[in-house]
Amino acid sequence: MERTRNLKADRCIAVAFLCLISLASCRKPPPSFEALLAIIDSGAPDVNLGTFITAADLAGGTEDRLRLLKRAAGRDSVFAADVADAVVSAVPPTEPVALAAFDLFLSAGRFRDAQSLLESGLRYDERPLLYAELIVASCRAGEGLWPPLAGVPYLADATGRPEFLHDGALAALRDGNASAARELLAEAMDRGLTVQNVLLWDAGLLDRLALISMENNEPESMELAAGAAYLSGFQALAAQTYGRIIELYPDYSWRPWAALARLGIAEPPAEYADPLTGRGRSEGDGSAGPPGRAALYDSMMARFGDVPDAAREYARWLLESDDDTGARHILASLTEKNASEAGRNASLRALVEPARAPVLAIRLVTDWADSPEAVDTALAMLFSTGAWDDYLRLRSRIAGMNDTLPRSWFWKAADALFKGEPEKAIPLLMAAEVDRDDYSAAYALGLAALSAGRPKDAAAAFRTAASKPVSPSRQALALSRAGDALRFSALPEEALAMYRAALSVDQSCLSARVGMGALDAASP
Repeated sequence: MERTRNLKADRCIAVAFLCLISLASCRKPPPSFEALLAIIDSGAPDVNLGTFITAADLAGGTEDRLRLLKRAAGRDSVFAADVADAVVSAVPPTEPVALAAFDLFLSAGRFRDAQSLLESGLRYDERPLLYAELIVASCRAGEGLWPPLAGVPYLADATGRPEFLHDGALAALRDGNASAARELLAEAMDRGLTVQNVLLWDAGLLDRLALISMENNEPESMELAAGAAYLSGFQALAAQTYGRIIELYPDYSWRPWAALARLGIAEPPAEYADPLTGRGRSEGDGSAGPPGRAALYDSMMARFGDVPDAAREYARWLLESDDDTGARHILASLTEKNASEAGRNASLRALVEPARAPVLAIRLVTDWADSPEAVDTALAMLFSTGAWDDYLRLRSRIAGMNDTLPRSWFWKAADALFKGEPEKAIPLLMAAEVDRDDYSAAYALGLAALSAGRPKDAAAAFRTAASKPVSPSRQALALSRAGDALRFSALPEEALAMYRAALSVDQSCLSARVGMGALDAASP
């Protein structure tokens, strides 16, 4: 009996095993690409995105992927773009596949996916018209994508439209890349495109702006062009343009009058005989240099005496004329509606009474404690007058505002110098000089390089500072400091040339004379 039961059990196991083998032989084989394509073509209701993704994984090459994308294109654009994403993600796409996927992405509004294809499989320098198509479509949809800046000229070449260079410059400015914006705008102008003066100013393309100053009779544009001429070193052109503004639009603004006076012209313009003041070209009193300056400032005040900024400019000129009493009288009449006005007034009062600069600075911070601009001005007042204890106390007091200050880069660099760490200050000052074209940054960079024992770098920084559009005294000071740095580098002939250049700019430059004396004493 027992043996019979065992035989039956063995037979059951064998039958079960045979059944399993039979079931396994009946299981569906894994789907092939062709089978899935047939299912897709059949229009079966269970065909979905997963079916297409599986087919994308099984596609054997360019032809298979194109066949799949063709079928996806027959469905809605969003579905087709999802299939295209699966296809290009499976393996790096060939050019035909990338082109087909690009069209599907563009139709679905997936502009960034289309852009990624142009920056990988499809090179924008070889197919710039595709990028043009992408840019137009994305701009219409409100996204406004742009190629790498190096690709913008290819767009302009392919389409014959310099407007792409203009729009690329705007994109560069939004990204903070002013140098690229200047290059693109210059090329756009070379191709005949007219660029707004304000954009030329914002991009820093000042030489171009200065040279088109006479092509526009709008006072705002003319003033921009005159400022650009001055900053580009074309002082005669700047004076000519400011004079033209005064001739055509005498009541436009106080700024052209002040700018022309600051340029120190020998006489007012030939047509000048101001009906408000009754003064002509021969009636200047000469108290502040050439006779034209007094007449220009008087005319400015006759027209714009109720404008606070004009009054501050007049007070500054009175200080230059050693008329401290007149400057005090003007400053006493000024009100302060905001932190900016308060800071400008305090700075001028500190020039009238340098000994009171620390008191004025602390009062400014007390009255406008929440204003980064006021705090920045107070720091500058303390720094420039050498009130180091008050300066360091204020730096500690406003530590939480440090990153919001307009000149935070400078104060951070100064902190590093105070700590004896000039190497930390140098990168800050270098970046500031490049970004802002700033005299103070270049000059401070020279001081930091000297402190770090790098006199040749210091000389280069001081020469850069001297090239900025500043007063002759500041230019001469930078040149004399360059001479000092070259003297420390054991380059006496180059140092002497710098000292002589400083004296040619400002004969009263004491530091240049001291440097020349040190050279004489050291010579054998």
